[in-house]
Amino acid sequence: MKLEKLAEALGSLKQKYNVDETDVLILNAVYAMKKQHGEVLTMQFIKNFKGASEATTHARMKKLIRCGLLDRVGDEKNLRVKKLEPTPKTWELVKYLAEV
Repeated sequence: MKLEKLAEALGSLKQKYNVDETDVLILNAVYAMKKQHGEVLTMQFIKNFKGASEATTHARMKKLIRCGLLDRVGDEKNLRVKKLEPTPKTWELVKYLAEV
């Protein structure tokens, strides 16, 4: 992908979904962890994500939840544990990005 195309795609995502490159990195990491481990524990994700500080990751994660791009789901066995799940809007964003 050329730099110009990447910039165009990021600008388009900002306009349509109000996400930037850090948000996209978080969504990608959630997807990859879910694919690899089957679940994404919120606190484990915050501690292990290397794309931003823990505080920034936590704030961005909350933003993505408010925007409807991530969902925080309780664990049935341990009510203190929360998991991150992509939403249908996340898959809409992925499909949109493929078209850009």
